[in-house]
Amino acid sequence: MPVDMTPSVKPAGNYPSPIAAIALKLVGAITILAALIDFIILIIPPDLVNRQWQIATTSQLVDRGIVPLVGIALLFTGFWIESYVGSRPRRANRRSPRLNPSPC
Repeated sequence: MPVDMTPSVKPAGNYPSPIAAIALKLVGAITILAALIDFIILIIPPDLVNRQWQIATTSQLVDRGIVPLVGIALLFTGFWIESYVGSRPRRANRRSPRLNPSPC
């Protein structure tokens, strides 16, 4: 005879905080902005006729390319958490309606 191992009461889930979404979006935006500034600073003294400069600059841009990707991942994770937190059911007000002041 099989035994049903499913719990009869569902455990309360751990919901992410809305502050986590804001923090992730902020850190992601700052990371992307810092990477763009770093790319601009890297290219500032252009020496387009020097082949060695072209190869070194391209190599540096490729090596630093992971930073904006991490920033984009943080940004998307922040938006995902924000949509997840916004779609969860809100808790009912546990106070008795008799204790709430009536709007007059």
